[in-house]
Order: sequence, then structure tokens, then C-alpha cells
Amino acid sequence: MSDTITGLDVARQRGASRRDTTLVHYTVVRLLLAVLTVWLVASLVFVCLTATGDPVSLMLDPDTSVDERARVAAVLGYDKSLGEQYVGFLWAAASGDFPVSLRYQENALFVALDRLPASLLLGSLGLLVGATVGIVLGAISVVSKNALIANVPIVFAAMVDAVPTFFLGVLLILLFGIFLRLVPISGSGSLTHLLLPVGLLATTVAAPIARVFRAALLEARTADHIVAAQARGLSASAVFFRHIFMNSLIPVANVGGVQAGMVFGGAVIVETLFRWPGIGQLIIGAIQNRDFPLITACVLILSVGFALVTFIVDVIAVKLDPRTRQ
Repeated sequence: MSDTITGLDVARQRGASRRDTTLVHYTVVRLLLAVLTVWLVASLVFVCLTATGDPVSLMLDPDTSVDERARVAAVLGYDKSLGEQYVGFLWAAASGDFPVSLRYQENALFVALDRLPASLLLGSLGLLVGATVGIVLGAISVVSKNALIANVPIVFAAMVDAVPTFFLGVLLILLFGIFLRLVPISGSGSLTHLLLPVGLLATTVAAPIARVFRAALLEARTADHIVAAQARGLSASAVFFRHIFMNSLIPVANVGGVQAGMVFGGAVIVETLFRWPGIGQLIIGAIQNRDFPLITACVLILSVGFALVTFIVDVIAVKLDPRTRQ
């Protein structure tokens, strides 16, 4: 009997070791893909900047002297060959030694990082509120016995998905900021300034999460282990929260990761619309001022943030559901 128990213990240890090895391999692969994504984005930014022509001519006024053009080209490294510029560009992106911003006259990366906390605050609150609302709406649509209440979240999700984010933001400004005058429509400095931009982000996040969570709940209710749990005499609430609800959160984690990347990547629209002092508004100003070093720094920060968020969510999802490793 003891030999049988020892054999089972060894088998369990081998299985756990195999799962850990698979998880480490998956994590390394996802990390390499994240690095590859950032490199591709950086290379695309470089190609776009060089394909538009001489960056110095685009940044400076037409009446700028030849000596000034040569000085700016030398400072920014545009007087070198294209290959040398690309290597220097990648080194600057990896080391953080960016050229000086033309408007702020300091390292472009430091200028962009100064705006990062504001973007993180806005994006985190929007994602948290949106995920919470989406989960609640998805659960209500499944649990509610009232057909009207059950169908409202699905109709809401379809309507929100059909409306562009910018247009929805304008509607929020007109309704709550201009007609009702309940909240400020732009700027920062108080909690009331967060209501409209966070509400807009939360609305765009809640719609897909509500839809996915509802579908996951409906699928989980008919699973074999749920039927077995009900046959063992577990209460309806225990079956729902312990088995159905928790298992249905796995696809929500995947969708939440995609939405998180879209929230931070789409901050340009929301921050510009509500004049929130984050990276999104900064990059629009950099484009208007033809500040190429600052544009590059902002785009790279957004791409790194997107890759990092998706990497973390992928690892969490595979930890929750080992089947996704395949």
C-alpha cells in the first residue's frame, strides 16, 4: 500500500514539474513576442519618419538658414547615413538617451514620462470601472428572470460597440457638461474632472466584457462538472459563485487584457477630447509642433505599455487555465 502511495506522489511531482516547465517556456515565448512587438513598432516609427522626407526640413520653418539646418541635423543625428540613423535610433530607444525635445528643450523621454502618471491614472480607473460594470451587467443578464432586465445589457453592449468613441465622448460632453452642467468638460485638478473621461473609457470597456462574460456564464452552466455539483446537492448560490462565476472569469481576463491595451493605446482620443494632461494629449501637441523626438518617445512608451499589459494578462490567463498554453 505504501509503495502505491509513493508511486502516486512521484507521479504528482512529475506532473507538477512538467506543468511548471511548460509555464516557464510559455512565459519566455510570450516575453520574446512582446520584445519583438516593441522592436517592430520602433522600426515602423523610424520608417514613417524617414519616409516623409527630410525630418529637419519638416521641423524647421522654410526660411531657416542653412547653418541652422545643419546644426539641428547634427544634434539629432540626421546628418548620418540611414543605417547609422537606424542603429542610433534603436540604441536611443533601448537606453533612453533620446534627443532633446524641440519644444521643451530636455530629453524627450523624460518629458513623456512626466505625463505617464496622468495617463495611467485615467486608464486604470477606466479599466477597473469598466470591467466591474461589464461583469455585473453580464451576470444580471444571465441570473435575472425578467426578460427585459436580462436583455438590456446585451442591447447596451451592441449600441456602445456601434458608436465611435469620439462621437460618444462628444455626446457625454454635450449632455453632462453643457446641457446639465454637472461636471467640467476639460482639464484636471479634481475628482470631478475624472468623471467624464473615466466614464467614456469605462463604457467602451464594459460593453465587450459584458458580452463575453454573459456567453461564458451560459456555457459554464451546462458543463459536466456543474451538473455533477448540482447532483451532489450543492446550493444554487454555491454552484454559481464557486464554479460557474469563477470559471467564467478566465475569458474575461483575456478580453480585459485586450481592452487594457486599447485603453492605453486609445488614450490619444480621450485625453485630447477632454484635454487631460497625459501622453495622449502630449503626442497630439508634438505632432502639431513637428517635435519628432517627442513623437517617437510617446509612441514607444505607448507600445511598451501595450506589450507589457498583454504579456502580463497572457501569463495570468495561462496560470488560471492551463489549457490555453496549447
